[in-house]
Amino acid sequence: GSLDAGRNVWLVKPADCSRGTGLSLHRSLEGVLSACRGLQGRVVQKYIERPLTPLARKFDVRQWVLLSAVRPKLVLWGFSEAYARFAQQRFALSDASLRDKFAHLCNYSIQKDAPAADDAIAENMWSQAQLAAHIDRIYGAGSFEARVRAGIRAIAVAVAETAARLDVEK
Repeated sequence: GSLDAGRNVWLVKPADCSRGTGLSLHRSLEGVLSACRGLQGRVVQKYIERPLTPLARKFDVRQWVLLSAVRPKLVLWGFSEAYARFAQQRFALSDASLRDKFAHLCNYSIQKDAPAADDAIAENMWSQAQLAAHIDRIYGAGSFEARVRAGIRAIAVAVAETAARLDVEK
């Protein structure tokens, strides 16, 4: 079916772990259901089918925010600079690659043990300025600020508003 096609990949991970612990990638709904069977607190995320992969690497963007109050009004602070963390190995969706944590996990705790690639990104990280320059070069001047930074802000506000609605204390 449509959930079991070519570039369709699903990531399954425990909700309460980090550093790639218990993470698995699956191409089919059957694989996702099998990975989740009998377990509680799982997170399932669908891979972007056509991701931006600078230097053929998967990456994530880290932006620190602090929600300091939800009442009487929402107060959300954002650190001025984000940064990008990269996987050491080239991104691919072959069956073999789906088992390669060095191609699919951007966590420092995983990447510090990756075999060095000839075209590696220094320390597997880019500053916000490096990421912005790359995105602006591909999509036009101002694209990072207008699309990426604006999107990060919108996501942070949506999460904070949800936390306020759910009356989250921590």
